[in-house]
Amino acid sequence: MKVKTGCTDAIAYQELSGRKVISQFNGGQITTDAGGLLLREIEQARGFMKEFSKCFSDYRDQEAIEHTVEELLFQRIYGIALGYEDLNDHDQLRIDPLLAVLCKKKDPTGQDRRSKNEKGKALAGKSTLNRLELTPAEAGKESRYKKIVYQGEKIERFFVDAFLRSHQEKPERIVLDLDATDDPIHGSQEVTRVFEAVLDGAHRITGSRNKDVRNQLFGDNTRSPEEKKKASSKITRIIRKLRAHRLISKIPRSTRYKVTEKGYRILGASLRMKKKSLPATMKNVA
Repeated sequence: MKVKTGCTDAIAYQELSGRKVISQFNGGQITTDAGGLLLREIEQARGFMKEFSKCFSDYRDQEAIEHTVEELLFQRIYGIALGYEDLNDHDQLRIDPLLAVLCKKKDPTGQDRRSKNEKGKALAGKSTLNRLELTPAEAGKESRYKKIVYQGEKIERFFVDAFLRSHQEKPERIVLDLDATDDPIHGSQEVTRVFEAVLDGAHRITGSRNKDVRNQLFGDNTRSPEEKKKASSKITRIIRKLRAHRLISKIPRSTRYKVTEKGYRILGASLRMKKKSLPATMKNVA
């Protein structure tokens, strides 16, 4: 973040071998985020964020805008990488010349802005970034304010392609690290007081077989075959009930199951409840 240094007084200290030792505060515009230049080098070599910007459709009047989709994404992503996750931080970050350099602004000082009130502010404000993040997928050219629309399928493919491009050879092993920890967020913000990535699909296992579930829940090798069989039968009964209530459905021509839209809604609602108590529908099922 840009730091203003308006003090010009000098402080003198004891000399060292006949040399004066003084401190001054006339450094002008300085930054605490010079490490961002290393991220810029990585981006210029790999082009991850530039490719990511192609996953969005921009329905704005291109002659009237001052911030491209690529620049907006750069600003938001670099900000998060440098520790500024809150959009309110960008009220100050937008005047930071270093961040403007990272975002490829031709004039990092912001003196080329069209509006007199915006001069000196090279980057977008928090409201513009907020519209970028909250634009619904069904928005389009006729939308009044939110006209930068994400393409969900392209984004999904982007992360897969980015992963594959990071390896010159096919990896022998891929580890899916699913962290289901329920961590309170610092500050106890409203609505987002718990870590709920599971609701976004990151933790959904939509193709587990009965044997897979049994091994995950009852994979104790010390149990006798009879005990393991009973445990597997219990899972089978639960799966039958879930199917009967249309919370899961069988994948055609396989022994696998997937969670239905109804199941996602109910499971999602149960996870959002304060004490994680299951709704009545789920209690009757399992």
